[in-house]
Amino acid sequence: DNSENIDTFSQSLREISADLASSSTPSHQREQSRDQLPQSLNSMSMHGSSTMHGSSTMHGPATAMKRKSFTSPALSKSTHRLSIRRERTGSGKLGQSLHGLRELRGSMPPRESMTQSDDASAESGETGRLQDGTSVPYFEKLVWVCEQLDYPFEYADIVGSQFLGLEGAATVTHVDGHVPTMDELVEFLALAFICLADFADMIVLFIDDFQWVDSFSWKIFRVLCKRGKKMLMLCAMRSHDKQALRRLSTAANRQGEIQNQMIEISMVPLNFSEIELLMATVLGYHKNAIPETLCTDVFQRTAGLPVYVVQMLENMKRKKTVELGDDGMLTWTAAGLKDKRAASSNQTGAVMEETFLSRFDGLDVQVRKVLQSCAVLGLRFALSDVIQVHPDMEEADIENALDSAVDELVLIEQIEDEDDGEDELSMKSDSISNKSESSPSNTTDKSGEGLAKATFSDRFFQFSHAMWRKNVLTTMLKERKMELHRMIAESMEKNQVVILEESDISRLLTLFDHWKSCGDFSKSAPLALTVGARLEEWDLCAQSLELYEDALEMSFDSVNVADDAETEWVQVSAKPSVLDLILRLHVHVGLCYKKLGDDEESILTFEDAYKIMRTASKVPNASKGLMIPIISSLCVLQMSRPALDTQTKVKHEKLLEKFVTEAMNTRSTVHVARALCMQAVFHSRYGELDRACASIDRLRTVYNVEKHSVDMTEEYGRDYAIEALAESVQWYYLLEQHERAEDQADQVIEKYLPLIDPLDVDACMNVILPIVQVFRLTSRVDDADWLLKRYVINPAHEHASNSQFWIPLFNPLAYVIELIMMEESEMFDEETILEMENWALAGSDVEYAEELEKKAHTMIGEICWRLANYRDEGDPVREKLEAKAQELLQPVAHYPHGEFFLRKTALALMEAF
Repeated sequence: DNSENIDTFSQSLREISADLASSSTPSHQREQSRDQLPQSLNSMSMHGSSTMHGSSTMHGPATAMKRKSFTSPALSKSTHRLSIRRERTGSGKLGQSLHGLRELRGSMPPRESMTQSDDASAESGETGRLQDGTSVPYFEKLVWVCEQLDYPFEYADIVGSQFLGLEGAATVTHVDGHVPTMDELVEFLALAFICLADFADMIVLFIDDFQWVDSFSWKIFRVLCKRGKKMLMLCAMRSHDKQALRRLSTAANRQGEIQNQMIEISMVPLNFSEIELLMATVLGYHKNAIPETLCTDVFQRTAGLPVYVVQMLENMKRKKTVELGDDGMLTWTAAGLKDKRAASSNQTGAVMEETFLSRFDGLDVQVRKVLQSCAVLGLRFALSDVIQVHPDMEEADIENALDSAVDELVLIEQIEDEDDGEDELSMKSDSISNKSESSPSNTTDKSGEGLAKATFSDRFFQFSHAMWRKNVLTTMLKERKMELHRMIAESMEKNQVVILEESDISRLLTLFDHWKSCGDFSKSAPLALTVGARLEEWDLCAQSLELYEDALEMSFDSVNVADDAETEWVQVSAKPSVLDLILRLHVHVGLCYKKLGDDEESILTFEDAYKIMRTASKVPNASKGLMIPIISSLCVLQMSRPALDTQTKVKHEKLLEKFVTEAMNTRSTVHVARALCMQAVFHSRYGELDRACASIDRLRTVYNVEKHSVDMTEEYGRDYAIEALAESVQWYYLLEQHERAEDQADQVIEKYLPLIDPLDVDACMNVILPIVQVFRLTSRVDDADWLLKRYVINPAHEHASNSQFWIPLFNPLAYVIELIMMEESEMFDEETILEMENWALAGSDVEYAEELEKKAHTMIGEICWRLANYRDEGDPVREKLEAKAQELLQPVAHYPHGEFFLRKTALALMEAF
């Protein structure tokens, strides 16, 4: 009975295979996940191709590519019509999720050059403090942290050069060829912070504007919450930002242990008694002299917001708009009453803007001029930067102006304590004479080298509040602001302070901001591409996307739109260099959307890029190489979507034909082979096996595996041709061409499999799995067993493979092969069979990855079916096994998915019942 049932299964599978030619095409297929869009583009950058690390892509290490090779194939490396459908584009407010990156450098001024000193690296106990109190450069501290945490020193270089811009840090982005992922960097940064602060009895960490927290910062915050001890975190956020509050609350709820540690404190506006106390302190009167009516006036004009109250009181003090009356109580002067009547007709925001501007107008004209330049430079800036944009002023005059602004509480100076090296904020200026005597080197060359030669004696300032900078900027003409932004940007580039390949991200973002404020797309777009590529290396795709879209929005100011344009796609004209940058930004935007899981936006973006390429009257030479990345990305994305009707299937088929045509136009064997592989797999998933084999025949005529495999792997991350040739073994088998199927399998095993890195378990499994599936049906189960153990199971265990993707399939594969071997040898191990039954009925109930689920269920269903044949009719265990098999096989057999061979196998097993 046993052998008869097995013969029934084989016969059923052959009968189903013989009917393929006359079978109708399913209406709904799902692309196999191996053709999903890759995690990164191999070498898309403003300079074209990039250096590869082994077989990895530019945006990920070799190990990461291996780890994701099944689900993440890499793309090729290699308007004059623009869409005006911009409502799907982001807001372009770069100051939110990139806010932290922009301000990292600003909060950490340059330090003296590193000194190699034994004393400087001395430690005291476990705290990491210096025995002699010597100030250690920040980079030295990072190196010390790496020693304490047993991290490679390259982590200090990566964080020091790319995030903090520290002197002495080497400009590297990888550790022994591996680019750290975002999670790895998060872990290091959090542990580094804990290590550096471990000496303290208690750590108070204050984070402002927490409503703008991005994914990178949030991950660090989570690790600090989990791993940090004796730490109090204060996170300030705007209560009126309801969307941010919901987002934070949702994220916190997913982390139960964090939610339990959080305490929400509502910071309500100042009440009358608090305003009264503040007025007494600022104005210098006893609180008994302050009437309630005066507090009411202040509250109505400021809504009780502390920053507004302080500014209003400072304005009252300077303008002397209050005085003591005969009754000993403060009252408004005539000027104060006039201001009060004028403010009564305006909203709070407008009133406070007037207050800020009033104080600004009261400053000396030279102070106002310098402050305007400071506002353009940013929230934080250095004295040397201000000197650069004021070549017409003496340095002493500039310093006097900045000191006056500090005295007026408009600016705050950041001062380093010479005793312990800690940074402090000063709201009181020192005299210029004292600074000159103590710092004779406090000069900066105005000939164009000031920014590059900023030394320890440079001074660093910041606005006391962002409201000050915002209001100072409103006093400037747009043309003047653009002029200053251009002057600063040109100075930064002229002095070689910014080198695209080496500068830290925060400095590059500063330069990007200045060129963007000038409206210079040709200057800002290359910076966006460079910085975005670095962020993608650390999986910061959301930040990269914001940056790319911010730059892409500027492109509309760089093209000429036809006057009669009324449709979604409008006729425009642009310089070749501008068109090239627009196309490159489209490609990167599309990739980021895919990595973030938004396939719809990714498809729309690549469709836009393809339309631009096809409708341009002349594509720039530099952009011609982008056609393959664009159309291949579009194909991968579209093929992964189900074709619910014939029209959609025909659309996908035509797109693939265009891919083949464009690939042939490039005369690149690798691109043509990739297109033909994708076309063959597409036909196979719709049951059109004859057409799939025809594509394989074309592939053989153009692609020499031994000659081109290295190029294919370098270009696309893995050799899709070998995988397609291996998969064709199943197609020949289903077409009843069994001899050809075995010949093809032998050729792949003997000639092609040795070309694959034996430690790359993912790549090996992609090749041998289709062959193993056929071998166990053609009396070559011993070969299937040898292949599986030789190329997959043993390497995975012996070399501790980084990839865990295929491991859940090891048991089902091993069990089904062992069962077939028992049947063929007619030697049955009852103990092993009992073990398999227990596993099949209970141990196999695990959740498999979506890409593995149908494979696993088909194998487990076959195991249950074969085990049931060992039991007699009416045996309760047999009934359970048969029920389990039908439960697993029925969805695979009848759901219109794209794994055609699995469907036919499941159907044959179902019919064998």
